Amino acid sequence: MAKAVADETFVKSMEKRGSVIRLMSPEETGEFIEGQYNTFRALVDKLGMRVEG
Repeated sequence: MAKAVADETFVKSMEKRGSVIRLMSPEETGEFIEGQYNTFRALVDKLGMRVEG
């Protein structure tokens, strides 16, 4: 991952697509994923969305 983050061409390509490139530790990654899950779970609940099927 560190090699990809250090690759300016890769970073620019991903940023053009709306990605934010940041190298995180395993702990930071876990916290980030949990935070995103909780944020979008709350949004889904608020909008009354459910996966059916």
